[in-house]
Amino acid sequence: MSKTRHDFVTIDSAVLRTALKLVTKVTEKRNTYPVLGMVQFRVARGKLTLLATDLDIVLSLPVETTEGAGTWATCLNPWTLERIAKANAGELSFAPGETAARVGTSAGAFDLEAIDAASFPEMPGAPGAVLERFAGGALTRLIGKVGWCVSTEETRYYLNGVAWQAGPFGRRFAATDGHRLAICTYSKSGARKTIVTRVIPNKTVLLLRTIAAGDADVRAVVRADGKVDPLKIEIEAGGIVVRTKLVELPEPGDGRPGGYPNVDAVIPMAERWMAAFALDSAELSAALASVSAVRRKKDGFGAVKFSGEPGKPVNLTVTDPDGGSARAMLSALWPKGGASFGVNAHYLRDLVGNCAGIATFHQVGAGDPITVLDADATMTRVLMPMMRV
Repeated sequence: MSKTRHDFVTIDSAVLRTALKLVTKVTEKRNTYPVLGMVQFRVARGKLTLLATDLDIVLSLPVETTEGAGTWATCLNPWTLERIAKANAGELSFAPGETAARVGTSAGAFDLEAIDAASFPEMPGAPGAVLERFAGGALTRLIGKVGWCVSTEETRYYLNGVAWQAGPFGRRFAATDGHRLAICTYSKSGARKTIVTRVIPNKTVLLLRTIAAGDADVRAVVRADGKVDPLKIEIEAGGIVVRTKLVELPEPGDGRPGGYPNVDAVIPMAERWMAAFALDSAELSAALASVSAVRRKKDGFGAVKFSGEPGKPVNLTVTDPDGGSARAMLSALWPKGGASFGVNAHYLRDLVGNCAGIATFHQVGAGDPITVLDADATMTRVLMPMMRV
C-alpha cells in the first residue's frame, strides 16, 4: 500500500492501550524475526485494524478511531506503543512513513522505527462454513470448564490443548495431561458414528477465554485448492477474528494408536463403583489449603491422603518430611466400602476449584481412577490416585 502525507489515523490512548493488551497475547517480544515482534496497523476508509501473529495464530482486531484517512499499513512495536499510550492521555495520531512512523501527542511527537507491512506474514486460506455457533459467551465458559487439565509437557505435544470432539456422545470439549481428565459434553445432538477431533492449542484457548465473551462463530478454513484445511480453524467474536493452527495429532506406529487418546477408556464404568464420597467442594478446598500449609516446598506435587472408618468423618492428611504433618476432618462421613487413597494436592486443588456444591468422588479401588461428578451434568472429571502416599 502506498503512503502519502495525508495518511493518518487518530486514536484515544486508553482505547489503544486496551487493544495492545490483547494483541500482545499473540505477539512475542523476543523473536528471531523482527516483524513477528511487531503489530500491523492497517487503515482503510478511516477504519483501523490491528494484526498480530506468531505464525501459529493470527489475530485481527478492529479498533475504534477518532478519525483517519488513506489506505495504508505499517508495522510497529506494540510494547513501545504501550509505554507511549500509558504516558500520554488523550488522542494519539499516527502517520506512516517508509521506514518510520510518527506518533503525535498533545505535547510532542515520537518518530518510531517501522517495518514495511509487506513483510508481515499471513496465514493462507479463506473463511469457510460455520462449524458451530456458540451464543452468549458459551465458548469461553465451556473451554474454561476443562482448560485446567491441559498438559504443558512438550513430549506429549498433542495434549497441549483442548480437544473439540464430535462423535457418538454428541459434542464435547476434553483435556487431559495423563494424570487428570476433564470432559464437558455440552450437546447430545448431532451424534455421529466416528469421532472427529480438533485440538485447539493452549495459547489459543487462553486467547479465546479473553475475547469470546459474547457470540462466537467457529469456521472452517478453506485452502487454495478448495478443500477444507484439517489443521486450521477461524473464530469470529464481536468483530475480532482469530485464525489458528490446530495441534497435529500423532500418526499410528510402533504398535501405538494414532490420534487423540481414547479418554472414554479411562473413565471407570458406573457399575464398577464401590464407594462414593460426597464432599462439599468449598469445605474441601478450605481443608486442603489448611493442611497444605505444613508443606515447606511449594512445588505443588506433594500428596494429600484421604482416610477414615465407615460412618466416621473423612480425614485429610498431608505429611512433609521436613515440615511435619497436618490433619483436617471433613463433615462428610467415610462410606462403606471406601479405601484410603492419596492424590496430588495441586491437581485436587484445581479440580475442587472447578466444582460447585457437593462433589461426589466415585471410587472403584484404591489404585483405580476416581470419577468426580457434581451438579453440572455436562461435566465428568477423573483424577488418578498416587500409588505411594
